[in-house]
Amino acid sequence: MIAARRPLHELPPKDGTLERAILDLLEDAGDTGVMVAELPFALGVSPATVEIAIRNLQTGMYASEFDQELDFDA
Repeated sequence: MIAARRPLHELPPKDGTLERAILDLLEDAGDTGVMVAELPFALGVSPATVEIAIRNLQTGMYASEFDQELDFDA
């Protein structure tokens, strides 16, 4: 089990990860948004890889900028 000292929505993906690149693209797009079908071309990866990264974002399973702040308790 992991105990976070901050709310999980405040744990952004680490710079240089695909998850961070997706969030940056979405943030840059603003209200116009980005079609999921465009992401593989914009990021230079396969659609399957984008699908995995999106699932990681949905479940919070990604390397975070603040991983060092998480306490592991088994």
